Amino acid sequence: MRIRVEQLNPIVGDLSGNRDKIIASLRKAEKDGIRLLILPELVSCGYAPMDLLERQAFLDAVYASNKEIVHSTAPQQPAGTSTALLFGTVTPNTEGNGRKIFNSAILADSGKIVSVTHKTLLPTYDIFDEFRYFEPNRSFNLSRLDGLAIGITICEDIWNHQNEIVYHTYDVSPTRELKLLGAQILVNVSASPFSKQKYELRENMLRNHARREDIPVFYANQTGANTEVIFDGDSMIMNAAGVVIGRTASFTEDFVDADLIDGQPVAVARKEGRAMPLEEKLFRALVLGVRDYVTKTRISDKVLIGLSGGIDSALTAAIAAEALGPQNVIGVTMPSEFSSEGSVSDSLKLAGNLGMKVHEMPIRSIYDTINTVLEPVFSGTEFGVAEENIQSRARGILLMAMSNKFGHMLLNTGNKSEMAVGYCTLYGDMAGGLSVLSDIYKTEV
Repeated sequence: MRIRVEQLNPIVGDLSGNRDKIIASLRKAEKDGIRLLILPELVSCGYAPMDLLERQAFLDAVYASNKEIVHSTAPQQPAGTSTALLFGTVTPNTEGNGRKIFNSAILADSGKIVSVTHKTLLPTYDIFDEFRYFEPNRSFNLSRLDGLAIGITICEDIWNHQNEIVYHTYDVSPTRELKLLGAQILVNVSASPFSKQKYELRENMLRNHARREDIPVFYANQTGANTEVIFDGDSMIMNAAGVVIGRTASFTEDFVDADLIDGQPVAVARKEGRAMPLEEKLFRALVLGVRDYVTKTRISDKVLIGLSGGIDSALTAAIAAEALGPQNVIGVTMPSEFSSEGSVSDSLKLAGNLGMKVHEMPIRSIYDTINTVLEPVFSGTEFGVAEENIQSRARGILLMAMSNKFGHMLLNTGNKSEMAVGYCTLYGDMAGGLSVLSDIYKTEV
């Protein structure tokens, strides 16, 4: 049996777009001779749908999309061989008790549903709030395809207390339960967000499961960014010895194939996602975050960045240029009497290196005018932080005026260290629709 693990980049709430993306992947898999295509968690509606799950009209649309996706697994030729599809989605709770929906994985083949597996462990920490919406699974069953016993799990189901990293402890181990039922392979469909050390922790966690249960692991994770949450993908196939025999690229849609021979996966073609140093991972993650935020929200065709000549605005500009193309990034340098010569010259050189447009707008006259207006009130007081912050707020006025006038989104350039200690100016350098470096410490910039 040839199995494909594929990571897709869905858009939350774009049910028709996600459906079409899923079916396109299925059609390619059929042409490539794939028997089982495995896609990520909640790929039909995007992760995380949050309070959309409380709208019955949205749920009804998801259920309708599920039917279309299942129907699409019917063979395209009368005598053709179908490609079975495992995809994450929302399904209704018809049992009468508990919450009205499940976080599920549907296995479909030949236009029909083979099995529906519900998520057991529902996370309620960090960005997750799944127990608010979903009813947990309370019984375990295997799925079967061509006689193969498949143990299907969904994301958190494999992040239990027996692993190197503990987010939460649970009383049950779904992987153990499925192995005891006779599972021959373990599949996990995920929407697991990126973090700095997740690459190594995730692989070690999967290796622990493979070795402990003596079972091959097929792991399909979402890629892309939804609002401030970034998913790296990093999907993989691992044999029972814990050896990765194939891995996708990170931060992009990709797939990896394997043939199941004598119960173990064998790579169809050697495919190992390139290992990256931490700095490159962070850069690629932020590029993906900016690109998807702008394109998925359709908020703007171009972005604005205030250039100070410093490293924070320089990095933000480099990320934006990589994500959107330099032709869609506009820099603005706004020198004052306190600015160094390099503030302007370095900003202009940066813009030239990146190939982006830049405007120079001195703020001396604005600063002087505001001080003149405030002079009757500030008279007799010492020059201090209030006067210093006028510069930042003057720059914010200019940047937001350009944003309003031309419809370009302003990118904030502040880093996590500044945010953490309050080294920033409200209504000044905190302005912007997306704070690109807000989870990056100054030492990492």
